[in-house]
Amino acid sequence: MKCDVCGQEFANSEEVKAHKERDHPIGENGGEPEMAPEPVEEPEAPEPVIRPGPAR
Repeated sequence: MKCDVCGQEFANSEEVKAHKERDHPIGENGGEPEMAPEPVEEPEAPEPVIRPGPAR
C-alpha cells in the first residue's frame, strides 16, 4: 500500500497508518497533514578569478 501523502510503499495498511502518524501528523491547519518544508538549495560559490601576477 502507498502513503497518500508522500507515495512511500508499505506492506500493509497498519504500516501506512503508523507511518502517517509518525511522519505526517495532523497539524493545527484544519486537519491537513503537516508536510516537511522543501529543502532550500544553497547557491554554489562562484569560481575564484585567478589573475596573473606581475611579469618577472
